[in-house]
Amino acid sequence: MQCPDFHGDIYDRAKKYQAENGTMLGLFTSDGTLIGFGGLKDKGQERAELCNLHLHPDYHGHGLGKRLAMTLMDDAEHLGYGIVELHVTVTQKSAIGLYKNLGFRETNRKVYEVEGGKYDTLFMEIAL
Repeated sequence: MQCPDFHGDIYDRAKKYQAENGTMLGLFTSDGTLIGFGGLKDKGQERAELCNLHLHPDYHGHGLGKRLAMTLMDDAEHLGYGIVELHVTVTQKSAIGLYKNLGFRETNRKVYEVEGGKYDTLFMEIAL
């Protein structure tokens, strides 16, 4: 898995999400090694963004990413959100498949040009 610092200070981000009616969950091995994480970020108007969902590649294919996403969706509902949205680059075929299997539908697509490349991004959402 890419270092959590890829997203900045993930712990500060977790505190921020929690302070703003969101959450951040981590998946750990029995010895305390972080193998995955994901968050919910308040987007206003009863919408939450499922964000920063990552799972170490050694743990793909065991249903852990699905369980993490489903737990975050349940948390979103308990926090009072009616819609969960997300964005993912189109190259992440497995993630897109997971989100579609969970009931997310495509809502938009946009190419972002950032220093270092172009990112073809798919936007999805689900009503809870």
